[in-house]
Amino acid sequence: MENQSLFKEGYIGRLRLKNRIVMAPMNVGGNNDSDGCLSERGINYFVERAKGGTGLIVTGAIRTNREFERNPKTIPQWMLTADYILHSKWISELSERCHDYGTKVAIQLTAGGQNCRPIFAKKWIRDRPFCKSMFSSASYRNTSSDEGRDKENY
Repeated sequence: MENQSLFKEGYIGRLRLKNRIVMAPMNVGGNNDSDGCLSERGINYFVERAKGGTGLIVTGAIRTNREFERNPKTIPQWMLTADYILHSKWISELSERCHDYGTKVAIQLTAGGQNCRPIFAKKWIRDRPFCKSMFSSASYRNTSSDEGRDKENY
């Protein structure tokens, strides 16, 4: 091959990667359990990519919060979740099995799923200094904790 640098060791900050091959984030929806965990089949999917030589695997979006959903009882089953201690098991298993092949794993975190509305996100982050620059031109008003949670506001 003409350019071998793709297969050379690489770094992201201090994180050493065995090579510069990165698997972009993607959801593997058919491989999720109904409790928001990645199934054994899903874990095997990523492990096969590690066996194939990928230096870094980035999972698809993993929700850290169910608060932003319209109806918490109708959470999409295709969406991975990491909001309870039981979810740490699949994340640990995936990481350990990929590490066996020298592959690093990064999980892509998201605050809400397909029904996340900007009004909720802005309300949640408006007082967090690291997020203010994202909405520097937005104006905010006080909202009640229940505002926007009924169907009329959607």
